[in-house]
Amino acid sequence: MHIIITASEVLLPLLKQLSQQGDVRPVLYEKFHMPEWFHKHGIPTSGSATHV
Repeated sequence: MHIIITASEVLLPLLKQLSQQGDVRPVLYEKFHMPEWFHKHGIPTSGSATHV
């Protein structure tokens, strides 16, 4: 069985949620933990890109 998820099924709900936020950084941090991913892969981050 193959499950196909389209970009609209994933991106549109996320974009709608983000559009309702004043600051998207906490939402993105909670969902994706990007600073940790960058660190794990040796990509430097600035202090402004971390969780607030």
